[in-house]
Amino acid sequence: MRITSSMIMNTFLSNLNNNLNSLDRLQAQSSSNRRIVNISDDPVGLLTTLQVRDRINDIEQYSRNIDEANLWLRQAENSMMEINSIITSCYEDVLRASTSTMSPTDRQAVAAKIAQMRDQLVNVSNSRMNNKYVFGGYNTVNEPFEVSGGVLYYNGIDMVNGDAAALEAQKDQKMEFEIAAGGLKMNVAFTGVELLGTGEGNLYGILDRLYNALEADAPGNELAAYADVLLEKQSEMLGMISDAGARCVRLDMLRTRYEDDTLNYTKIQSQIEDVDQAEVYMNYKMAEAVYQASLSAGARIIQPTLLDFL
Repeated sequence: MRITSSMIMNTFLSNLNNNLNSLDRLQAQSSSNRRIVNISDDPVGLLTTLQVRDRINDIEQYSRNIDEANLWLRQAENSMMEINSIITSCYEDVLRASTSTMSPTDRQAVAAKIAQMRDQLVNVSNSRMNNKYVFGGYNTVNEPFEVSGGVLYYNGIDMVNGDAAALEAQKDQKMEFEIAAGGLKMNVAFTGVELLGTGEGNLYGILDRLYNALEADAPGNELAAYADVLLEKQSEMLGMISDAGARCVRLDMLRTRYEDDTLNYTKIQSQIEDVDQAEVYMNYKMAEAVYQASLSAGARIIQPTLLDFL
């Protein structure tokens, strides 16, 4: 086969263009610190890194949900611990008031303190986290607990003599956060019905009746009965505090796991996307030398013709 000057020039220009493309690709990788600059660089690797990025985004969203859920539970736990302190204080006072050594004047002082604890109970039960009421169920905007005419209302329902079915339905008002793949959610809400109870077992009503008994200078055995009731309410409160603490522990464990997962997926992403700058620099110098050699060889291959002198 006859080799023409045109064939030599076309082959040379094709090879020169390939060398220049290699040089350009390495320069782009070095400046961007990315191994995959174009889809054609590594289609399989690009698909993998997109999947990894989606997983990292999911983990970051779950982590944000966990942080908010943890704050909600911590606020609920702190409020319940404060209510437990109120119960403890009232229990100690009623024990002292039930003895025969306390004078009617001292009982009046205890009654005044019980009244303060009763009112503080409502204040604590209306605690908020980021301007949202913690114990209001779906009602996070308006105060869930309100006292009117000496009666405690929860979301507009009388907690002592109100409709039992309506109060029971309030327990189903959950505040859930998605914390894992597959739609796994955690309920972080404790409703006011669970918190204070209903009917005769309503904590506000118990303290209110205790206050009235002290004001009326009730006998010691009647007051002592309130001590047993308060112990029972304290046991219920400690159970809810323990429940909140257990949920917080679970969230903390998930948070730690997601932190480890984020590190692992970020490492995988880096292995796929990022370049070794030292290796790229070495390859770039080699490609540059090849390109320069191609130019030098081309100058010798392409001989001047008569047209170059016209």
